[in-house]
Amino acid sequence: MSYIDLHFHSIYSDGTYTPEELVCYAKKKGLSAVSLTDHDTIKGLDRARKQSEKLGIKFINGVEINSCCYVSNRLVNIHVLGYNFVIDKINEYMKILKVLRDEHNDAIIRALQRIGICIDYDDVEKQFGFYGRK
Repeated sequence: MSYIDLHFHSIYSDGTYTPEELVCYAKKKGLSAVSLTDHDTIKGLDRARKQSEKLGIKFINGVEINSCCYVSNRLVNIHVLGYNFVIDKINEYMKILKVLRDEHNDAIIRALQRIGICIDYDDVEKQFGFYGRK
């Protein structure tokens, strides 16, 4: 029986491991196919695909897009998973999501500062080493 994992996150969103490390772990666990589905970014797909090819694991393009909708007059956060897309077809949309995510992160930091927490974006990048605004 073959097993697959079509939902995991790398350092490009809220994961701990690089795309290559995740694919190596998938190989170690005997998975036959994987999809990297980072939040609002496709930056790690090429790295994961190359590692998958090296290790003989089928790779499927993936992304998890954070969104929201109203349910009974209440704003609800939803995550939409997308698979098997052509990267060139969604690149412009991903750039828009990057700007929106940066604005959201800045708003969170400003809110924390307003309640007396001494923090800025550079501190967060240094502490957690994520990809940030660059």
